[in-house]
Amino acid sequence: MNFADPQLWFLVSFVLFFGFLGRPFMKKILAQLDERRALIAAQLDAVRNIHKDVKALYAERRETLKQIDMESQKILYRAHEDAAALRVRMEKQFQEELQKKRVIYDNMFTAMHKKHVTEMEEKVVAQALAVTSILLHDVLSPEDHDKIIAKKTKLLRTYH
Repeated sequence: MNFADPQLWFLVSFVLFFGFLGRPFMKKILAQLDERRALIAAQLDAVRNIHKDVKALYAERRETLKQIDMESQKILYRAHEDAAALRVRMEKQFQEELQKKRVIYDNMFTAMHKKHVTEMEEKVVAQALAVTSILLHDVLSPEDHDKIIAKKTKLLRTYH
């Protein structure tokens, strides 16, 4: 070791200066560093607590979303069932209404057919009576002719 070396004396003076005079500053610096470390630790604890709360809230929300999804699936299933039941009811109601309409139209057709048949029968009877009257008029006397025509007309009317 060379005591004449200025670097050695600079090192010694540096160590002594900071050793004796730096102690109060070091205590302040260390106290500030301890405060800063405590603040950072408190902030980290707060962040950990927030993170834990966020994870719990996320899990709760995810569970809520699962429940909402399940409930919406149930609602959709019920809606499909209701729609199918409604379709069946509406089809049944349509068939019933269609059958009622068929009965009404069949009755109307039958009544119209019967009316037309009756009209045609009346025309045929009238023509037959006219022809018979003409044929019998030449063969019978007017009194016998009127009696036979009245009798046959009465008979034909009771037939209907």
